[in-house]
Amino acid sequence: MLKGVLLLVLSGLATGVVGAQRELLVYTWPEYFDPGLLTAFSEEYQVNVREIWYSSDNQKDSDFFLHYRDQIDIVVGAGQLFHPYLKVNALAPLPADLKVPALEPVIAKYHQELLKVALPFTWGTLGVAYRRDLMVAPVERWVDVLRPSAALKGKITMLSESQDLFEIARLTLGLLPDQTSQSDLRAIENLLLAQHPYVNSYQYMDPSKHAGLVSGQVSVAAMYNGDALRLQEWSEQVDFVVPEEGSVLWVDFLVINAQAPNRSAAEDFIRFFARPEVSARNAEYLHFASPFQAASALIADDIRNNPLVYPPAQVMSKLVVPPVPDAELKRFQNTLMMRLVQQLEKD
Repeated sequence: MLKGVLLLVLSGLATGVVGAQRELLVYTWPEYFDPGLLTAFSEEYQVNVREIWYSSDNQKDSDFFLHYRDQIDIVVGAGQLFHPYLKVNALAPLPADLKVPALEPVIAKYHQELLKVALPFTWGTLGVAYRRDLMVAPVERWVDVLRPSAALKGKITMLSESQDLFEIARLTLGLLPDQTSQSDLRAIENLLLAQHPYVNSYQYMDPSKHAGLVSGQVSVAAMYNGDALRLQEWSEQVDFVVPEEGSVLWVDFLVINAQAPNRSAAEDFIRFFARPEVSARNAEYLHFASPFQAASALIADDIRNNPLVYPPAQVMSKLVVPPVPDAELKRFQNTLMMRLVQQLEKD
């Protein structure tokens, strides 16, 4: 089963080390680690690193518990989505000798309950990327995307992350994070269903030259900030904005699976990515912010001083960390996401 999945997602990419005694299996977003850093880790610790790539947090959580719980060593993901893992003791503690560098204030403020078992990896925002040359006017608000003009029919890409999509709709409607009455949920559902005919796809847009925003297949996409900045390397016409209504602040962590078959290699991986110089290099590769103050000081000026990577105070004040959804709300989010995707496939 595991071998087939590795081939299917083209992520059995080993960082080869001749004579290595240990292996490490990492479950992660595509291309989330600087390949040079994986090579450096492998050579220093004599570990072969393999990756399985997932395309959504929904897929990650489902596959981890159904298929990989006794095979994966390291999991990468959003902090609030690891709470169900904590409830079933699926995460191992961080190495006892680990010295985590001083955290950026935004990290120190959130996810305190996770810091004993999770190493902050990177953080960023969610916003709108769009092609200037294909738009009549700049995108400024979420409502421009969720209640779009006729010209955008079939030209919008939305995320396949059910909670992020839910938060986008909530912000568009001006609802507070704790507003989840039946009437609120119906309003969110109706908004997303009304937008549906304008959506080209619900998926994570790979920040490569093949992306729909680069080719012009789509004009607007809900995207994470660093991914949008990487697209700008392929098209000067790509802009990115955190909408006026506010947006999501996300923090991704590295965690060790409690049933990791290669616990010592996983702990070494955590130690390696806790180094400020390593975190800084990976942040430059991703165009996302580092969670460590010492690493941020090492990041190249064009990234460290970019307000789309390290947002100014007025933008930070409008960002929200999505609350941990209870089981009922999570079912609603996932069911709505499935309904949207299935309807698109029928169309």
